[in-house]
Amino acid sequence: MFYTGDGSKTSFTFSFSYLQKKFIKVRLRTAAGISSELTYGIDYTINEYTVTFLTAPASGVTICIYRQTPTDSEVEWADGSVLRAYDMNKLNVQLLHIAEENADSIVVYGMSYDDSDNCWDGQSRKLKNLANPTNENDAVNLAYLDSVSVARQDALAVIEANVHADKEYSGNSATNAKTSETNAAASAAAALASQKTAATSEANAKTSETNAKTSETNAKTSETNAKTSETNAKTSETNAELAAAMANPNAWHLVKTLYTLGAITRSPKMPSWSILECTHAGTSADTEPSAFATVTTIGTTITDGEVTWIVRHALSGKRKNDIWSTAASFDTNGFLIDPILGTSNLSVHICDGTNGTMDLRDRFIVGAGNTYASGATGGEKTHQLTANEMPSHVHSAWTDSQGNHNHSITLNARRGSNGTSYAGWGADDTAGWNGTNWVDAAGVHGHNVGIGATGGDGAHNNLPPYYALAYVMQIS
Repeated sequence: MFYTGDGSKTSFTFSFSYLQKKFIKVRLRTAAGISSELTYGIDYTINEYTVTFLTAPASGVTICIYRQTPTDSEVEWADGSVLRAYDMNKLNVQLLHIAEENADSIVVYGMSYDDSDNCWDGQSRKLKNLANPTNENDAVNLAYLDSVSVARQDALAVIEANVHADKEYSGNSATNAKTSETNAAASAAAALASQKTAATSEANAKTSETNAKTSETNAKTSETNAKTSETNAKTSETNAELAAAMANPNAWHLVKTLYTLGAITRSPKMPSWSILECTHAGTSADTEPSAFATVTTIGTTITDGEVTWIVRHALSGKRKNDIWSTAASFDTNGFLIDPILGTSNLSVHICDGTNGTMDLRDRFIVGAGNTYASGATGGEKTHQLTANEMPSHVHSAWTDSQGNHNHSITLNARRGSNGTSYAGWGADDTAGWNGTNWVDAAGVHGHNVGIGATGGDGAHNNLPPYYALAYVMQIS
């Protein structure tokens, strides 16, 4: 599907189905013809039938939303495995998607036929490696046209030279001039004939090009049809094998039979939802175990001669140590309560650190890789900042009050010019002497500065928004 970006819109819908979100691809093409393919999960996300860009495509950019289903099978079959309708339908849908995408690719990337005007559509693409025309309806290339143009120029130059020679030879002779005119007309006629021949050759070259392209398209169509037929044949073969396996009496439990680890069987005495998986290889007993008739719980183990069986649900598709999340309920011992049967599934236990499970309660899951080793734990629900983690900041400060006080000043006075001495002042008989004023020294001292404390010294919540589900593990 195609859209044109407006610089603000980020969500675009599509109508075709898909098996996995990562199969939906997006390609952008600028007005200059520069094409780029975006990455799922980095440049865009998928929610049902809507593509949402993390950054809105620029105005005028062409947006192409398409599906690209891999040819690797989405379903793997194993000897003795349960043949589920879900898996068969999934495989058929994958093959249908691949066939649809092959048909679309011919139209998008090939030269398609337009019924409206009976023409082949090259979709504004060039043809390359085109041979020179040989028949009148063959297509021509640029190199051939250039060579034809040179030939025409040479012919005209010859005509001009002949006319000039005739005029030089004849002088003012009217007869010679007429002859030259006739020769020139003949030469012009010859040049015109050459031009018509070149045009015919050009048209023939174009026809040959069209025929070659038609043959190429037909060959590609035949190749695609052959691949489709091969895929259909493989599907039919798989379906035939599945039907044969379902009809095979060996799919039912047999006595005195050697069973290998992982073998799957069933018994008509058991509920229709149940199957048996071999957890200990060996030869089955001489008679069918009576426990088959009393099966009610998933995860129950049954001894059958040398063989040990475990009861599975036919639609579970789970194997030992598989882990998944669920909103289902559990019994008091932590075993999953089957939502269909309403009974405890003794082969599935909540991940609480018991029964061979890891404790995933109140835990987020992170993908193991370069940073986190498989089985590593860490993180904290709340966190109290350290001094190094606090942002750079400032505090206001002030000095404490020392109360009401003063500082003394000692002044040496002088006797006035009239010989008068002032009470409380010292005497100095030197006329014209000026006294010196100073502040009493307070000695070495300092002032107290107080900075007020703030904050509750608490930890902050370190969790993103969440929805809690229980992790469970297939323990047997």
